[in-house]
Amino acid sequence: MNKITVGVIGAGYMGRNHIKTYSEMDNVDLVGYYDPYVNENINSPSLESVVELASVCDCISICSPTTLHYQQAIELLDYQCHLLIEKPVSSSIEEQIEIQQVASSNNLIVQVGFVEQYNPVTDFINTHLRNPDFISCVRISPFSSRGSDVGVDQDLSVHDVGILLSCFDSDPKVNSFYSESCLQFSEGADVANGIIEFDNKKALLLTHRLGARRSRQITVHKSGATYCFDLIKKEGSLLTEVGPQNLKLPSINPLKNQLETFIDCVANNSKPKFGIDFSIKVASLIDSLNNNENNNEKNNS
Repeated sequence: MNKITVGVIGAGYMGRNHIKTYSEMDNVDLVGYYDPYVNENINSPSLESVVELASVCDCISICSPTTLHYQQAIELLDYQCHLLIEKPVSSSIEEQIEIQQVASSNNLIVQVGFVEQYNPVTDFINTHLRNPDFISCVRISPFSSRGSDVGVDQDLSVHDVGILLSCFDSDPKVNSFYSESCLQFSEGADVANGIIEFDNKKALLLTHRLGARRSRQITVHKSGATYCFDLIKKEGSLLTEVGPQNLKLPSINPLKNQLETFIDCVANNSKPKFGIDFSIKVASLIDSLNNNENNNEKNNS
């Protein structure tokens, strides 16, 4: 069986992780990458253009800045390439819908980089704690130029909004939302906090990129029991009177799991669970959060 040929656009932090992971997979042939701003050797051939990469690849990971995703995605779909696009796909829902339509008309797969969906913590919640009575998602990062071309709601909150949409079966209703721009050298909000209801069950989002260190914490309360999870350490515990009881979670590399799932979808021509359709749902909820804040500001002015 012929190996699936893959390439990567963008050789920054995420792009290099994709390159390294693909290079370790037995069922793919990593052709190379395209990034006009990277000159050093990263153990993969550097190609001269998007077109050159597209002409020799079955599928491509788009890991470039968000502002380039839409144009590159449409161009690659025209070359009949299956895509894995790092989140956020675009700052515009309309552009995501167009990507969806072009991919569908060409019978091509577009998976989106919701890597937290492949974290063993998220898998445990989706399997054992669906539709919780309460859930809080706290995501804090130091500022980084990577991702600063969009607001923190699209850069970081997007992961937790995706986690909420995948663990609840009911439709979301925005209760409240607050965002704040604090840094003069970043685009959009640096703080994004909100409350979302799912059939009167509340979900709390706390996100900012002003921290001294990274933190990814989820707390879940269901049926009288409270669970605490660390997405970075991939650990969880059940809170009891005598102290936390550790949960047994499998040791999984989320990015490897995600890319293997993508390649499997391409090989079997199957629809990814966390594809462009799911990304549009996430983007729509983030838009609803922002609209809630804007409406409240108008009512209070």
